Amino acid sequence: MKRLWIAAALLAVALILCVWSQIVQQRSLSSLIDMATRLQTSAQREADAQAFVAAYEEKTSLFAYFMRHRDIDDIQKYVVALPALANDEDQFQAVLAQCIYAMECLKRSELPLPENII
Repeated sequence: MKRLWIAAALLAVALILCVWSQIVQQRSLSSLIDMATRLQTSAQREADAQAFVAAYEEKTSLFAYFMRHRDIDDIQKYVVALPALANDEDQFQAVLAQCIYAMECLKRSELPLPENII
């Protein structure tokens, strides 16, 4: 009986960690998507783009523990390029749109939905 309680406790801990990681990820991605959307109409692009890069690095620091590194790297290559493209309107908007789309896809793909599980 003691082994059953230990197994149940371990299962409960695993469940709590899974729910916590899902909440952290969804909140972080929502915040980053909102920040990137505001960046589209920003007047001070270079400073705001650098702030966005810093916020991205801060909010995604735990993602490597519960996500594929490839997914994070795909978004990071867009995020890192934003400050350098701040003076080129068309390139900046194109890279920012790709970044937002990649974050939205990542957010949808990590939801516990039947199509994502199967």
